[in-house]
Amino acid sequence: MIGIVNFAANKTNSKPKLKKMKKNVMLLSALLTLTVATFAQRGKGSDQSGLYIEVLAQPGMTMGGNYQVQEDAVTATPTYVDMNKTFTFGINAGAQAGYNFTDNIGVSAGLIFSHQGQDYKYTYSVIDTATLKRTVSLNYFKIPILFNYTAPINSQVSFICSAGIYFGILTGYKDETTVTMPGETDVMTASGSTLTETGTVRGISYTNNAVFTTKPYTSGDFGGILAAGFQFQLSSNIYLPITLNYQIGFNNVKNVASTYTETGNPTGQLFWQQNGSGDPNLTLAYHNSSLELKIGVKIFLK
Repeated sequence: MIGIVNFAANKTNSKPKLKKMKKNVMLLSALLTLTVATFAQRGKGSDQSGLYIEVLAQPGMTMGGNYQVQEDAVTATPTYVDMNKTFTFGINAGAQAGYNFTDNIGVSAGLIFSHQGQDYKYTYSVIDTATLKRTVSLNYFKIPILFNYTAPINSQVSFICSAGIYFGILTGYKDETTVTMPGETDVMTASGSTLTETGTVRGISYTNNAVFTTKPYTSGDFGGILAAGFQFQLSSNIYLPITLNYQIGFNNVKNVASTYTETGNPTGQLFWQQNGSGDPNLTLAYHNSSLELKIGVKIFLK
């Protein structure tokens, strides 16, 4: 009987403990649920799905192909060396529209003005004391088509990255070479359909004009785009994306068949073979590329 009484007493005394344990379990479950929801909300941020428009500017560095000149040495057979490339500023600006299928995945397309090109410099000290500079400036309207991915870090900041292609239409170009030496300056400028050479020799000025039969750069460009950076939420539907963009042209935009004719000399001459039949610039490819910092304003149409 003593054992039965003690068991009954222990059973009776355990009811408050069971109630307390159930209460603790419920509180713990509620706390875990709240914690999970908090972290989920922290990673989710606001709704970034749907249609949006974006205006953007992309200042940065633009790069082009190699250009060669005869080596600074006196030799029986001329050899050629690459001109030194110098920093060349370029900029893209325009607008695009996009659609995010979810908060993470979307596509976009736009119309962008793009300035491409490359500056070169080479100094002679043996053949002549001369400085040779060349500036290539190419302007395009580009249509970028991108696949975009967004990964929210918190409710205000997201990591974003993009990959895609672009199609470019050449709207204008300028290819200018300047040679400067004591008592003499020569500037040759190719732009549009004309090739103009101006200069001075011992104080006497001269000008020569030519007309292109076919222009030195092709009318189109095609390439790839990679971008990555962060996006900051400014309001419920306005965002500030800041990314590092890299563009690389896939095709050679140099028209190696480009020819021009001069007054009194109707025979066409190859623009990329001005240094004789051994000029390597006839076969050197020119591909556009650029590295830019994109800053935009993205507005969701909700």
